Amino acid sequence: MKRLTCILSALLFLLFSNNITAFAVPSSEDTVIYLENGYYIVETITEESILFRAGGTKSGQKSTTCYNDSNEILWSATLKGTFTHTGSRATCTASSITYAVYDDSWKIISATASKSGNTATGNVVAKKYVLGIPIKTVERTVTLTCSSNGTLS
Repeated sequence: MKRLTCILSALLFLLFSNNITAFAVPSSEDTVIYLENGYYIVETITEESILFRAGGTKSGQKSTTCYNDSNEILWSATLKGTFTHTGSRATCTASSITYAVYDDSWKIISATASKSGNTATGNVVAKKYVLGIPIKTVERTVTLTCSSNGTLS
């Protein structure tokens, strides 16, 4: 009987918890930004669906992935943002950035995240090296904005 009570209590706790993340769903089409020499960047917004959380909270991320002219991934950075929205205004409550490098000739020199108003901002500087000498630099500023009704862009 104690075991059944513990299991039911745990299920009820999970059911009514305010922080259950269910899954991620892409919220918009990819944006492609073309650079020189055939390089390009693909930006994708992904919105987290949060179950059983009081209305007015939204979390999502914007991924920036850099490709070369052979369509190979060189590096990627992901800006994550958490927002509250009331219907009349939105506020960014947290922002963070992570990155990954897939080509050994590239290095992420800096990756920073900040928040202001209803916007999370990430700044990334990536450099390509040949024989220890930087030959190409890509700088990206990524923004994730939440509207007053909770739409991420």
